[in-house]
Amino acid sequence: MEEKDGDKVVLKIIQISDLHITSFRNLLSPMVESINREQVDLVVVTGDITHRSDDKELFKEASDTLNKIRHRVVSIPGDYDSGELWKEYFGDGRMKTFNLNGFCLDFLDTSFMGHRYAVGWGDVLKEEDPEQYEWFREQVKLDKYHIVFSHHPFWTQPTKEGDEYLCDNIRSVYSGHSHEPIKFYFKYDKPRSHFPHGFTCVPMKFHGNACYMVILVKANGEMINFPRVINAKRTAW
Repeated sequence: MEEKDGDKVVLKIIQISDLHITSFRNLLSPMVESINREQVDLVVVTGDITHRSDDKELFKEASDTLNKIRHRVVSIPGDYDSGELWKEYFGDGRMKTFNLNGFCLDFLDTSFMGHRYAVGWGDVLKEEDPEQYEWFREQVKLDKYHIVFSHHPFWTQPTKEGDEYLCDNIRSVYSGHSHEPIKFYFKYDKPRSHFPHGFTCVPMKFHGNACYMVILVKANGEMINFPRVINAKRTAW
């Protein structure tokens, strides 16, 4: 059967998260080797790259490890990554966006959340980082399909402010932080076609094995996600 244009996969992204160097050090080499065997357009690292934000050696190790990935890499900070060392090794993680194969990819810096679990679409972000809030609000108005990445999950409540974000343009939101694979769907008072596919929390491990998320994006905006599990056990938390 001939593939319809809308069903064609036009973008392949790998998401990794919560490396927590040094806790998962022994998982990194097999994971990088596996990623380098993939044919992908982009690798996104959604935060908590190190386990201490004040340890320069850990940041250097993390940077050296990620530099071994032979694909384009975009990194955003998590609650363990904030501070000057992050900027020194990974640059400014705030308000990044670019277009790739017809899709708009938006990258949020939620490191201000600290160890709190989740970000509200219209409350915490608006109150604690109004500059980023206004930037993101304008971004999602652009007439393109949007794929959003953040470290903290975006647990949502049915509020008017939340509805401003949940437009047809947002296809999915990908996060880390939870250390376990979870998928949620936004439950707003709208027809199903009017809210995005949901958001996925990607783990560094799956039943103790190294893991990363493979994201396939079709031309019609449909998203297909599946974990790639690497047969390498972590040795310690």
